[in-house]
Amino acid sequence: LSDFERALYWANQVTVEAVRERTKVRILGSMARWEDALQAGQTAIRLNPNDPIAHADLGWGPFYYQV
Repeated sequence: LSDFERALYWANQVTVEAVRERTKVRILGSMARWEDALQAGQTAIRLNPNDPIAHADLGWGPFYYQV
């Protein structure tokens, strides 16, 4: 497994759903899995709409992960 795949495995072990999905945004984006990252970000915001980090990750993600 790659480092990102291992990170994704551990992110999926997080029991707080909003935190799990927020964490997956960064990992999936780093893996260039854009659609999955977008879905995780939207889920994180749906679960915790007042989380500024989730909003920032979803909003800035496309800029951070451009190659």
